[in-house]
Amino acid sequence: MSKEIDPERLAYQKALKAVCADVRQVMDCTWPVLLNHYMKLGVGTDYQKMLDRGLVSEKNAEKIRQWLIAHEIDKARKLHPEHFPSNLVTGWQGFVDERGAYGKLTTIPVDGLQLHDIAIDHPINPIRIKAGQPFYLELDAPIAGSAIGLDRYKNEWYPLSLRSDKSFDPVRITRNTYGFPIKDSDPKQVTPFRQPSFDGEHGHCIIIGPHDLMTYYARYFAAKTALPLDTLDKMAERLAAIDASKLAVVRENVLFA
Repeated sequence: MSKEIDPERLAYQKALKAVCADVRQVMDCTWPVLLNHYMKLGVGTDYQKMLDRGLVSEKNAEKIRQWLIAHEIDKARKLHPEHFPSNLVTGWQGFVDERGAYGKLTTIPVDGLQLHDIAIDHPINPIRIKAGQPFYLELDAPIAGSAIGLDRYKNEWYPLSLRSDKSFDPVRITRNTYGFPIKDSDPKQVTPFRQPSFDGEHGHCIIIGPHDLMTYYARYFAAKTALPLDTLDKMAERLAAIDASKLAVVRENVLFA
């Protein structure tokens, strides 16, 4: 005789399935790609059907929940606010939402401007960068410290080099205005980025903090490789404990055509 599934557990896992189904449709990917490539569950085909029956382990259900919190919290709250309350702040995305400040970081095209509408609830740089167009990041640093960069693209966070040699070593800065990537021979000059592909919305983020700590996290950075969610969550847990006078998170959203 099969064990009866707790109704609350069943309702919760069905809610996770509903949010995941909506995310999968938007991302235009299969269930195995969503669950294994993005959520890193390492499960078999048709595993999503176990959510309908409340049979997913608590460990995997929590992994799914944490991924949704980090990458699709707005959608999750809209579909199932009872499981994703408005005051929920946890993991990496919660840290960025809570500590990240807009208005101090701007993408500047080297030539030519194209304006587009700014979303009220999701600030986006009023400049659209065309494919292949050179650009740089301008930072109005709110504190002194060492800076590392990240780029959010399609629900993943990638390291962003702030140096012209493309290394991920932190850049020591003071409270001043800086252009990135900084040119090695003269930190007052920049060598522009170019975005040959990967069009769509990017979320640039620069973290300024103690040099030793930024160096510690930069060792996880590798070119064109998304940072694992558990690494980001561990970063968030440690960085969240640092006073705002010693740690700053600045961010912006920008569209690439």
